[in-house]
Amino acid sequence: MAASNATGFFDLPTEIRNVIYNLALRHEKSLQLDSYPPKPPKVVNYDYAQHITLLYGDERDRYPPPPPPTPYLNASLLQVSRQVYDEAVPILYGANTFAFSAMYRASESLLHTFLQRIGTSRKHLRHIKILEIHNYATLRSALHLLKEAKHLDSFECSSNVLRKLTKTSNVKSFIPWLKTLQKTASADQERKGALDILTTNSHEEPSMAAFYGQESSDRILLERQEQRSQVMAKLAKDLA
Repeated sequence: MAASNATGFFDLPTEIRNVIYNLALRHEKSLQLDSYPPKPPKVVNYDYAQHITLLYGDERDRYPPPPPPTPYLNASLLQVSRQVYDEAVPILYGANTFAFSAMYRASESLLHTFLQRIGTSRKHLRHIKILEIHNYATLRSALHLLKEAKHLDSFECSSNVLRKLTKTSNVKSFIPWLKTLQKTASADQERKGALDILTTNSHEEPSMAAFYGQESSDRILLERQEQRSQVMAKLAKDLA
């Protein structure tokens, strides 16, 4: 009997397998983690323009369209084999941005639970977004786990988080974690500095003028810039 010439998945070059993993597991938009069990997003079909017209009349152009549905991640590929798992996990956690927001649980609690559950895979994380903070003790515990993410590139906070960080006691919650990042950066000149990793988002800024008017929008943005400068000055002082 002639030998089979069939090529299996693991006969492919590593570069090709990585392309496949990226296509299956990587999303351009943030992966939103909330307090609901993961499931595909439901899209409600209705005439958004008509809805806005009924509510706001001729002012409907001031209101931006609804955001697209949050991408749904199907990671069942990781269950194929141990080798697939080992090769794909760094891409799953390293190539995606994980955003934490919740209606019924605080964002920092969701972050803490997520970091606990993924275990040693924490080391692959590159991008985190957090939209609200209520309990700073839980945040400190989450950031302690996040110290294992030695290659983290961004920890993005919302403007609400930034506003709360103007309180010195809240800012101090970040210090132990930032000191770890700073130590890593000192050992590797190609790594970002600790304060370059901690960022604030600006996704809502383009539409602020539509809601508040240009003058009010400019004032709010200026206040946020001042808040960020104030927070960064406090952090830089504690890290010095």
